[in-house]
This record gives sequence, structure tokens and C-alpha cells, in this order.
Amino acid sequence: NALMAINDAIYLKKESRKGWTGFHFLKYCDSQLRQRGASVVAFHVKPHIDFSPGLVRMGYALNEKVYMKFSGD
Repeated sequence: NALMAINDAIYLKKESRKGWTGFHFLKYCDSQLRQRGASVVAFHVKPHIDFSPGLVRMGYALNEKVYMKFSGD
């Protein structure tokens, strides 16, 4: 059995996104989830707010892409 943690949304105020703050926030989230027993951690990344380089730096790998179409589009 595996306990999986899926982060659908994380938020950091715009004024706090400079420098390494975002990266340290991701590391904190990851460590807290793993301390609580998660053996698999997944982050959703929006194309227009792409923080995947930080995840790759932490050892994460791209697992899948999701495409969506909304009614009326």
C-alpha cells in the first residue's frame, strides 16, 4: 500500500515569489507530507504559472499531462 498526497493548489503571495522563497516553500510542503507518511507526492502545475523547474531540482519527474476543454470553448 502507498499513501499518496496530491497537491491541487498551493499559493504564495506575488510579493513573496522572489528569490528562493517559492523553492523553500515547495521543499517544506514536500517534507511535511512525507513526515505524515506519504510515499508518493504529486504537484499539479498550471502552464501559465510553471514552477516545474523547482520540482525537477527536488527530484520530481513529469508523470502525465492533462488537457481540458470547457463548455462553450
